[in-house]
Amino acid sequence: KLNPPWPPTPSRVRNWARPKLFPTPQYLKKLGLSYRALAERRGWRFVDLFPLLVDEDFVDAAHPSRAGNQKMADAIWSGGVAEVVPRP
Repeated sequence: KLNPPWPPTPSRVRNWARPKLFPTPQYLKKLGLSYRALAERRGWRFVDLFPLLVDEDFVDAAHPSRAGNQKMADAIWSGGVAEVVPRP
């Protein structure tokens, strides 16, 4: 029986079990690399949010806190949205 860490923060979950049992961070990293490559091929901008957030930016292992959401919004805004959309 596997007992996940409590409280389940992202780094605790990442370090909790062997990657084959809980591979989400590895898949997210691969997914980010794939999205980056797609964006480059299509000439799109890509903002990688995966390395941006730390444990304190989450309310649980998957959902960002208000501060985490603000970090993501700021990164997306400065990553190119500001050039095409006027700030509200």
